[in-house]
Amino acid sequence: MASISKILAFFGGIISNIIKSDQALSPKIKPTLTEKAKHKAETATIFKSQGLNVETSILVKTSIICLSVLSIALMLKAPKALSANPTTNREKNIFPEYPWLEQAASSDSHYEVLRLNGMPAGSLRYVSGNNTFVEATSFVSGGVTLWRLNLAGQVLDSYAPDGEYEGSLPYSGIFFRKDTYVDWAFSGDKTAKPYLKTFHQEALSNKQLNDLLNSAEQIVWTQETYYTPVYRGMDEDRQYHYRLKSGKSWSLVIAKEQLNATAFPAIKKALNDNHMEGYEGPPLLVDYIGETKISVTRSDSPIRLLQFQKTGVSRSGFMDINNSACTGDYGYGLFRLTLENEFFDFKSFHRIVSGREPYHDPAMAFYDLASFTQGKSKLRIVSLHGGQNPARDPSERGTYLIREKSTEKSRINLTAAEQEYLNHSNHLTLLRIDNTGLEALKGGLGNIGYFNGQQERPDGKSYNLAEKPRPLPMALSAHFNFPPKKGKDSSTENETEDNEYYSYAIKLNDLYYSWSDKRDGVFTLRFDYQEMLKAYQTLSWQKGDRPLNLILATEFVKNGVEISVSLSNGSQTQRLTQVRLHPMFAQELKPEDAHIIFDKQLINDIKTINTQYDIARKDPQKIPQTLELMRKIIRSTPYPTQFKSLAEDASWFLLNSAIEAKDQQLQLDVVNTYILDLFPLTKVNAGLDDFVERAVTLAEKTNNQDLQKNIARAFFTENPALDYRQSQFLLERTMLDQAFRLAMLNSTYIENYQWLSEKILSNNAEMAELAEKTATHYTRLIIKSAKENNYQNAKSLASFYIQKIYPTTGLDQKTSDLLSNALAVGVRSKDDSLINEVMSFIAAHPPVTEIKNHLLWFNIACYYSLQSNKEKLLEAARRSRQDGQPMEKFLTDEDFKAYRNDDEFLKAIEEKK
Repeated sequence: MASISKILAFFGGIISNIIKSDQALSPKIKPTLTEKAKHKAETATIFKSQGLNVETSILVKTSIICLSVLSIALMLKAPKALSANPTTNREKNIFPEYPWLEQAASSDSHYEVLRLNGMPAGSLRYVSGNNTFVEATSFVSGGVTLWRLNLAGQVLDSYAPDGEYEGSLPYSGIFFRKDTYVDWAFSGDKTAKPYLKTFHQEALSNKQLNDLLNSAEQIVWTQETYYTPVYRGMDEDRQYHYRLKSGKSWSLVIAKEQLNATAFPAIKKALNDNHMEGYEGPPLLVDYIGETKISVTRSDSPIRLLQFQKTGVSRSGFMDINNSACTGDYGYGLFRLTLENEFFDFKSFHRIVSGREPYHDPAMAFYDLASFTQGKSKLRIVSLHGGQNPARDPSERGTYLIREKSTEKSRINLTAAEQEYLNHSNHLTLLRIDNTGLEALKGGLGNIGYFNGQQERPDGKSYNLAEKPRPLPMALSAHFNFPPKKGKDSSTENETEDNEYYSYAIKLNDLYYSWSDKRDGVFTLRFDYQEMLKAYQTLSWQKGDRPLNLILATEFVKNGVEISVSLSNGSQTQRLTQVRLHPMFAQELKPEDAHIIFDKQLINDIKTINTQYDIARKDPQKIPQTLELMRKIIRSTPYPTQFKSLAEDASWFLLNSAIEAKDQQLQLDVVNTYILDLFPLTKVNAGLDDFVERAVTLAEKTNNQDLQKNIARAFFTENPALDYRQSQFLLERTMLDQAFRLAMLNSTYIENYQWLSEKILSNNAEMAELAEKTATHYTRLIIKSAKENNYQNAKSLASFYIQKIYPTTGLDQKTSDLLSNALAVGVRSKDDSLINEVMSFIAAHPPVTEIKNHLLWFNIACYYSLQSNKEKLLEAARRSRQDGQPMEKFLTDEDFKAYRNDDEFLKAIEEKK
């Protein structure tokens, strides 16, 4: 043991001397300009051309320390290697005398550093029209904030775009929708404006289109696809949108095909919105600025590494196929940023990535704008990113502006907005974050993003975060589970909970959002910078004499949650009305579609009707007053379509009650009330076709002419009460069957059937079944018309089928029945035009003659008999007999009277033995 003690003392002395030497060499404060120059001269000779860029003395000292520690470990026969993970505050902060980048120029007389709020997001843009830069930052998952900077690097304005856009010139401050655009990067205007003009390519000549394109200062194009619902599918409409900038306005050209540069040479200067970085055309009005390449191990790099201290080792997992972890050493580096004739040193996170060819990864981007602007700007921008795990601490991540201070004594270096911004981003106030309304549900607050980009992760144990010093919050993420829908199992009558997917609505500051296909809701709220500043000032936060409460209140209603956010100092509360839900996680919802969930009067009206019709279902005598109540409420509400499901359900069950009571008048009252008074206001619901079927059955049973008329007007005409364009799901066989049944009841409604059949067939891809059904319907209606001696109807049906229906359905076995009856009508009514139309159709469609149909050939024989065309008569007669027509039909039918004694005719129809 004595020998070990001596060895330890020996190495301890060496380590002590090394530490003292380091303390003597390491400055405790930021070096002065003279010390900088001296230090720069001293270190200029010690950088190596290869490998890690550290001071030679540090390398030697580190080696000695490592050897000493290793020797001690071996002598003590330590069973485990020393851990490289950080264990002490000293290891975590190895350069306490050096500042972070945000404070690096705090004592410099020439330069200053301003940190933009949020994390770096995207690339830098340059707007040539006004010599400004646009930089993007983000908060957690809370969307993008754009900052407009002048050549000196002063912040002129910020903009947080909201909503969905077709094109956005990514992170440039220009956003396009189909009908409007925002050109904040050029004008500073954040409002959406309509296009100056909208042109359609097909309405322009090539010369006119070329003139438009040539006159544009900038052309930005996107490919857009719009979908229109049709029966059991979607119609796809692909368009190419070309936005043309001229002066202070934009126009829009819509083309069906992509314009090519051969026919339209100006397209060479067009910019694909989705591929801005790869653009190689003429100078852009908004240009992409690439990073300035840096290599931190080179002595001539604008940012270089002076020292590195490893605080941990990262290893990629065996199944880490996505490379989410970065293999190698990580820790802190001392970096030097070199400017024209100055430099300053700062500490920052750093990695050395291992592998076949190890490399340094500081996870930073550097922009030197002097060369890009040809000397107009000396602004530098450093973006400190997160990168792979282990990542840079969120408190250090950010976008930093390194800019020259003004030499004019009268000029304030920071703008008033910047100064206010910095005051609030650095100011810590006692802030309590309260979350109310979610106590009974799982989930709570998520990551909270603060003004300076910092985040806070609640432990999940409490919904209320206790008060502590915090900077101004700018984004807040929260999550919760929507309450499950409760119901009854139809087979067992047991209570059930629907834990599958369904839609919810969210209301926030009178704006509505839809939330589909997820029960687990995760949302990000974004605060408005100016509103937060005013609220802080109103609540006297500067005094620091009382904590502030940021209150997130949620109230759940059926299928929705209403969120409100406010700030309070205990005695005063101010609601924050500019808070927005980021659209990345939800879609904007039209107010009329959301009022059913949040409108208190609407909810009460629905409850009233539900209560009343439940009573009437048990007591049919209450049906009349229930119908009157429904008329009154639905006529007076500003949102009648929100009652469509309720109105149909109530009418359905009330009709059941009237049927059980065997009261036909009550049945008629229910059906007519729905058809005449409710349906035109509430519009279509999914079960409408079932109700129509029951209405037609009632009309058939009662032979009520008024009800028949009401059904036809409401459902079988192109009437606003039932717009089939908006209700494609109704264009199917059930509605076609009901229109046919009504036409069979009353020939007055044959035209309604014809209209609907054409409408359905033009929107249905399933023709196999509909081909037979429509041919059967038309045949039966022709027979009905013939029996009623209404030959005009019969002719109209036959002609309509041949001209409108057959081209869609094609040939079916039943088509021959229709032709047979149509020909019979033509012969009986001596209508040569109908006969000629049928015979021409048969001649033009040879497959018809291959169908086995004795009646068709019998009627053809009748026609040729009356035409005295004996050759055709004999041919048709033989075919009819071959297909099964009895001989006696030919001997008794008056159309063959002239041939009863003709030997050739008798031979053609004779019985075959």
